[in-house]
This record gives sequence, C-alpha cells and structure tokens, in this order.
Amino acid sequence: MKIPLSNGYVLRSDPMNFWITKLMQNENGKGKEYERVVSGYFRTIPELLADFSERRIGESEAESIKELAKDINKLKRLVKSWKGMLTLDYARQLDKGRSDADDGE
Repeated sequence: MKIPLSNGYVLRSDPMNFWITKLMQNENGKGKEYERVVSGYFRTIPELLADFSERRIGESEAESIKELAKDINKLKRLVKSWKGMLTLDYARQLDKGRSDADDGE
C-alpha cells in the first residue's frame, strides 16, 4: 500500500506492517525525490499514528508549555485529518469489494 496523506507524508504497508514515510528532496534541491521512514513498523494503524505523534512531539523545538501545546494541537489536527482520509478510503474499498462480489454472483 502507498497512500499519500498530506504535508509530504505517505502511509506505506506490507502484509505484516504499517509505516509512514516523508517525501524528501536533496539538500541542494537537485536530484530525485526520495522517501525517508519517519515512523514504523507497526501491526496496526492506531499504533503507528500514536508512535508518529509521540515522535513529532519529541522533535518539537518549543521553549514553553504554551508553544508545546500549540505544536500538539497542530499535530492533532494533522493526524485527525489522516484518520478521516483513511476512514473514507477504507469505506470506499469495502464498497468496491461489495460491488465486485455482487458482479461475481
């Protein structure tokens, strides 16, 4: 699976794990774009999103509780938008699976 999320993040998976990558550009801005793993490897998406959130909070450069709260709220909105996207995508896959099954009957 390779699902673009937002802000250059991509949800990836194989049969055993989920992980999140970030699309990166070489420092000089030249060359091919590449993906860097920023969170993973987890068996479930909720575990993955929890790890992603903890890592981003740990990377915060906040110098006050107020700044940290602002960073956390921004992160919550980002992850919440992904959950909505993933829910819609999953529902579409289920609907497609049902229609495919109906076509086979």
